[in-house]
Amino acid sequence: LKKEDFALYTTYENSSFCKPNPKYYEELLQKLELKSEECIMVGNDFDEDILATEKLGMQGFLLTDCLLNRGEKDISGYPQGDFIALKEYLEKMM
Repeated sequence: LKKEDFALYTTYENSSFCKPNPKYYEELLQKLELKSEECIMVGNDFDEDILATEKLGMQGFLLTDCLLNRGEKDISGYPQGDFIALKEYLEKMM
């Protein structure tokens, strides 16, 4: 991957907040001129990825490879799986 492959990548210099602060994601949405309903968070950390963005109304997909679920919360109600399941999920959404 090259830098040019991305519309935005965050750094210490261009961001006011960091994960899992919901303001980090709000700032990204503003910079990219997107609504949370137009986005999906794909991550392996239930608390820092899925729950943090869910508060903003963003959908989430939990990657179960290298899953982090520190509080051992019930994740059964969330879309989840490996990279193949993610690809299938995204194809259905399109």
